[in-house]
Amino acid sequence: MAITGHPSPGAEHRYQIYVLDERLSMLDLYIAGATLARGYLHDPARTAAQFLPDPVERRQKMTLSEAPESIYQVVMNHEEQYSIWPAHRALPAGWQAAGPAAAKQECLDYIAEVWTDMRPLSLRRQLADAGAADLPE
Repeated sequence: MAITGHPSPGAEHRYQIYVLDERLSMLDLYIAGATLARGYLHDPARTAAQFLPDPVERRQKMTLSEAPESIYQVVMNHEEQYSIWPAHRALPAGWQAAGPAAAKQECLDYIAEVWTDMRPLSLRRQLADAGAADLPE
């Protein structure tokens, strides 16, 4: 909706807008947008007191995987290296589910328990083959 024209003199005093909850308690109203003022010229203290960071913009920028209530999937690649991945997203190529789908900390605790050798599988095999070749027959 576009509003054009100018309010008649004194119009700013005719209307009052309140944002209320179900108990009629006043709530904060946040107005944000690229075309709004950025603050008071040469007065950073007043700007800091009157202009707040946009709480909705921060939430929109936060990906689902950053949200504290997100569910993750423990995944493992062909080298038996573990990671976590947002459970709502398709697994990336080369990775497969290899543990619980749970809260982030639960997934990290699981990985700490099962991933006891950080070396890639190919290196472990190479070292095992080299060790076997050094054994006397």
